[in-house]
Amino acid sequence: MTGARMTLVGRDAALGALDTALAECAEGGARIVLAEGATGCGKSALADAAAERARAAGALVLTAV
Repeated sequence: MTGARMTLVGRDAALGALDTALAECAEGGARIVLAEGATGCGKSALADAAAERARAAGALVLTAV
């Protein structure tokens, strides 16, 4: 997401799982994360939030469209 900030509601468990995966990667592990759901349910917003958190933790984040 570029520009405005958004707050995710009801995504604490998903963000926690993503934070755990990031921490494991920082320790030398590798992880693949899959987000699935109906159109408009917030998958892209969740991915954007995860990327922002990873950047804040010092990770190199690459994205493509």
